Amino acid sequence: MKRKSTSKGFVLTLDNQSLAMKLIASIISIDDLYILLNKHGQTLSYTKLKQDEDGKMLSDAEACTKLISKGIPNDPMMNIGNNKVRCSAVESIENHNGKDFSGLIFRGEENAILAFQPIQTAEKRDLAVGKIHAAIEGYESGKFIQPDLVGIL
Repeated sequence: MKRKSTSKGFVLTLDNQSLAMKLIASIISIDDLYILLNKHGQTLSYTKLKQDEDGKMLSDAEACTKLISKGIPNDPMMNIGNNKVRCSAVESIENHNGKDFSGLIFRGEENAILAFQPIQTAEKRDLAVGKIHAAIEGYESGKFIQPDLVGIL
């Protein structure tokens, strides 16, 4: 199904809300969940994807993600595994090595968590952080290039 923006700068989400694209700082897609967060880490939209005729399909989520990603050309979203994070919303990247989970935590305003990307080894986390910092620095100088994390993740 092809998704359409409701008007310039707005998108119709999977739970049928009309949201301004500039409010969306993070897109989290985990298994059958599709979540949109603002830069304070608050949930703007939450949808449980179903594979039946009545529910929302994975293709709907991909179409919505594509529309949101292209919606603001001067403020791109970085692809980080199953997550997408808007460059302007990232305040810090935390290298987390916990007992149960290891990976990168992307934080927004007021220390809010925007996304988590599991990466097991410290060497791969350091390499990923370097590539993500290079992408953010490129965005700030006006030359954004998507970080190449394929070999790392």
